[in-house]
Amino acid sequence: MTPSAKAVTTKEGELSMNNKHQYAAVFVLLSLAATPSQGLRAFLSSAMGSGDLGSWPQAGSAIGIDAGDAICVSLAQSAGLGNPTSYRAWLSDSASDAYCRVHGLFGKVADDCGQATLPAAAGPWFLIEGAQPRIFAAQIPLLLSPHYQVFTPAQVLETGAAVVQDEYWTGTKQDGTNDDGFGNACEDWTSGDSGDQASIGSTAGTGISWTDAGGSGHTCSLQQRLLCMQAASAAPVGPSAFYSWGRLAFHSSATGSGRLQTWPQANGLAGLAAGDQICRTLAVGAGLPHPESFKAWLSTATVDARDRFQHDGPWIRPDRTRIASNIAQLTHGFLNTSLNVNELGDYRGGSYAWTGTTLLGAVNENHCADWTSASAGLDGDVGYYAFADSRWTDDPVVTNCSLALSIYCLQDLPLIFGDGFEAGSTITWTLP
Repeated sequence: MTPSAKAVTTKEGELSMNNKHQYAAVFVLLSLAATPSQGLRAFLSSAMGSGDLGSWPQAGSAIGIDAGDAICVSLAQSAGLGNPTSYRAWLSDSASDAYCRVHGLFGKVADDCGQATLPAAAGPWFLIEGAQPRIFAAQIPLLLSPHYQVFTPAQVLETGAAVVQDEYWTGTKQDGTNDDGFGNACEDWTSGDSGDQASIGSTAGTGISWTDAGGSGHTCSLQQRLLCMQAASAAPVGPSAFYSWGRLAFHSSATGSGRLQTWPQANGLAGLAAGDQICRTLAVGAGLPHPESFKAWLSTATVDARDRFQHDGPWIRPDRTRIASNIAQLTHGFLNTSLNVNELGDYRGGSYAWTGTTLLGAVNENHCADWTSASAGLDGDVGYYAFADSRWTDDPVVTNCSLALSIYCLQDLPLIFGDGFEAGSTITWTLP
């Protein structure tokens, strides 16, 4: 997924709101998802193995993609999960796409999974960490390109334990179809040879990277996990217990160079003040509550991003998914989810944001001369907004200051809350 230094490759997708007055609709989306008792479950396999899935102990006598399903069923049974035989591995091969398989079908999307019309009802799925349910995705079409509507990364095992940074076999592109870019994935999941390859998903990823973490192919001799999902559909209900509250945070829909004063939204201000004004201008345009409270997540040679915020979390995305509980989580751990939702409620596949900030929230080596330079001869450190690990603020990529990237915007004010948005309007936001 990560390109070479000083180069930025953007793969974008979005789920758009029609106008700012419909902003509240994206908040309601979580409330309309099924409750865990009525919804479906997804989990990351505690077992790991090569791309020869038949060699995993849990596969029994199955081989290929059938072995992947057998592994998921075996783990679900061992964990005492309900309806264990309904689980399928999120895998594609030359004969069947993962999109079809999570509907309990076989075949290709191009052939409507063997149906009269392409099915689209699978979901919603929940991850259960301990006793705490977290929604993974609302419905299969929204999970994939061009929407990328992943609420929380797939990082919870069937046991309820979390694995925050790992990878799993997928062989599946961002549209849910077989990724044949490396030939047949691990020879249709029968090869553990280092000469064969397959695509993977990332437990830190939303956007595209949850199913296609990109880059070169991953050799089939590696030890990876599987993502197991119940193959069915469940009717949505609401409102549910997935009503999050907190301060808002987003990546900016607007992009620009490291010379922030040149952004139209900066209103003539420069440096950090320009970053804050960009956030506030965008918040006003999106109809967000208390737009004057937004600040840019940026560091300079003399100011660390972490020290710019007087109030300590939690922060939520515009879709009301919690990003982090406090500054400590922002700066010392893994986020609950990524910042791949902009102020308009659009989900993006993944790209970069100026930060100049390390994982610890301190100034990084490169910051476009305190955000006053657009020179191609100067660099700025960036984050990748579709990751929930350290790369969200400190990606290995370093880009020159002339490139057009987003920034992150976080609210800094006493805790805000809403009443559930029954009126379909943001006017119900209040201060305590």
